[in-house]
Amino acid sequence: MLPYLLYYLCGIIVLLFPSKFKPLFYTLIWFIFIGFRNGIGVDYFSTIKTIERQVVDFSNISISFQGYNLLDAEIIYKVLATILFYLKINSDYVLMYISLIESFFIFYIIKTATNKNLIIIIFLLVFSIHYPMNAIRQGFCLISLIFANNFFKDRSSINSILFYLFSLITHYASLPIVLLSRLTLDFKKIIILTFAFLFVYKILDLDTLMSRYSIDQIDAFTFKGNGLKLYLFTSLFIFYNYFVIEKKLYDSENILIILLFILTIKFNPFFRLYFFFLYYKIISDCYKLNFSKISDLKKIITLLIPVFLFLFEWQEVFRFQPCLDCGDWFPYKSLLF
Repeated sequence: MLPYLLYYLCGIIVLLFPSKFKPLFYTLIWFIFIGFRNGIGVDYFSTIKTIERQVVDFSNISISFQGYNLLDAEIIYKVLATILFYLKINSDYVLMYISLIESFFIFYIIKTATNKNLIIIIFLLVFSIHYPMNAIRQGFCLISLIFANNFFKDRSSINSILFYLFSLITHYASLPIVLLSRLTLDFKKIIILTFAFLFVYKILDLDTLMSRYSIDQIDAFTFKGNGLKLYLFTSLFIFYNYFVIEKKLYDSENILIILLFILTIKFNPFFRLYFFFLYYKIISDCYKLNFSKISDLKKIITLLIPVFLFLFEWQEVFRFQPCLDCGDWFPYKSLLF
């Protein structure tokens, strides 16, 4: 437990640093803790094994892009796996290389944030445990998407589009959020998108995709004990939109949240997509939010979401049961020693 406490303590101490040093020092602390972890996080070993399967055989390239081989892992992991294989670099370090790329995104997000302290607190609380130490590929997609959607003032610029494409090839299952982040939504568009989704869902054979994200008899309220989390954060986020961001209750984003909420109740795999969207929104909003100029009540409401996310993440850590190919949470182990 001590290494986790040291990480949080060091992150808090960085808040006291001069503004120009905060991005560098927090990013270094984040990378040392996340990037050099060894066997830490539920998906640690399974992700490495998935990436190892992605080595492209140049004598039969097409086989790597057919059937389940196409959906097993995204293109970026095929590139990483192939490079490491032919350079004879130990694939056990692949998550360290991914974390290094993520750390560059984090550095520039903090450097250009409206309030550096607020965004550091958000990263400290909600981008350390679940993302990226557990949901590794989704975490890679999440930080890439946040960077693409916020760092560039012109979202139609070539640089912005390239990073949107990069976020897409880091996790296919996050495609809906990547697309939604590019759209200016109104009520009509949301209705059209909803019917389009239902139509595609009905006509396509999704067995291959659902072999990874199965839809079963368990609804989202009882799915892994996440019912309270689902209802709490739906209410909190709409509350946050209304009182802090000052969006109307029937704003298109609130309607989208409610639709995702309904889909998640019906189909438990949408729980992953719903919370990907939640993390994406809270980090993106806090990146732009001028925290020093809002009222104390709005500050409390803003911090409620990351604090509750933090508490729920640690609830998952403490109730974790060891399983085959799963990494552990305790004791913390590092590649550095």
